Amino acid sequence: MKKFRAMRPEGIYEKVLRQRKIDGIKFYEENSKSFVEVDCPACNSKRKEEKFEKWGYNHCICQECSTLYCSPRPTDKQLGYFYNSYEAPKMWTELLVSADVSRKKISILQGQKSY
Repeated sequence: MKKFRAMRPEGIYEKVLRQRKIDGIKFYEENSKSFVEVDCPACNSKRKEEKFEKWGYNHCICQECSTLYCSPRPTDKQLGYFYNSYEAPKMWTELLVSADVSRKKISILQGQKSY
């Protein structure tokens, strides 16, 4: 278990989750009026059922292939702005890079122990 904590340092993961919620809600409030309706991204079906809402975003399930997706959703331009301007994506990237480094160290150490 200690090895896994090294990949997800205590407190950092929770901080990233809190920031994701803050940024997600703020982004929705600032941009949702120009979100676009989309068909299923997997099979292009128009048949969907709304399943739940989280932070304002409607999550639908495709009636043809069961893919879960958001519709309406941000445009590509809006998504680019979010990933380049908000704090949560930067924090996720830092966390993932850090976890990757820790995971590689653990893999190397486990490999050395097996000899």
